Amino acid sequence: MGNRERKGVLRAIVEKFSVVAIFKKQALKEKVSIVKRCHCAPGKILDIGAAAGEFLFAMRKEGWDVLGVEMSNSMSRYVLETYGIDCINSDIDELSVDNLKANHFDAVTLWATLAHLYDPMRTLRLCHQVLKPRGKIVILTSNSDSLEEKWFKGIDRNPIDIPRHLYHFNTKLIIQYFEATGFKVNEIHHFTLNACDRLTVILTSLAKQIRGNNLLIRILRCLLLMISFTSGYVLSTFLAIFRRSHTIIIVGEKVDTLE
Repeated sequence: MGNRERKGVLRAIVEKFSVVAIFKKQALKEKVSIVKRCHCAPGKILDIGAAAGEFLFAMRKEGWDVLGVEMSNSMSRYVLETYGIDCINSDIDELSVDNLKANHFDAVTLWATLAHLYDPMRTLRLCHQVLKPRGKIVILTSNSDSLEEKWFKGIDRNPIDIPRHLYHFNTKLIIQYFEATGFKVNEIHHFTLNACDRLTVILTSLAKQIRGNNLLIRILRCLLLMISFTSGYVLSTFLAIFRRSHTIIIVGEKVDTLE
């Protein structure tokens, strides 16, 4: 085995067993477990904002019939080519029930998607149309009431990710949106392994600024990344006690009629 091949094997091992990789693996398991808990038997699921399709692939392994929607043409193609999963390539704000089926899905998920949409209310109404009676909706979004947003504002000049985030939600606003579009709130999670917390973002950015490829520099970067993820989750755990964490997950249920 040549020197380049050994480096490649070493990098693959590090990437697979690093703290970052372990957290990501557990975060994916958390998504799956949330959906399975709110709908015990495998059914039909729609993931809006499917990205690279890891969540849909994990759900299919659990026996679910899966479908994705993704704005990026390259990503939707990747999902199909890599996992063999259908992924509609569409601007989510232009998606309609004609692209899907009314009263068809048991669950719809929007992982860090809603804040990016021009018309979140329209998308929630669409979710209501395509869900079966008592179907479940799961939304992950950043929390504008997070204490991190206040504490780190002086360090991170863009704590709520403008302009990529067009809307900034908190639990009160999400509840209002749910009630206006035909959903009731079943659960609110103030701690999630899928948090993109502000402290982790800041520390990760610092780690990436360290230039160089020698072994010592790479070890230093790896250590900083581990520290950033670990400290971010520790802080999120603490803030979740006070319901002021950076990221929230809301589980809702379709009700028979709009209020």
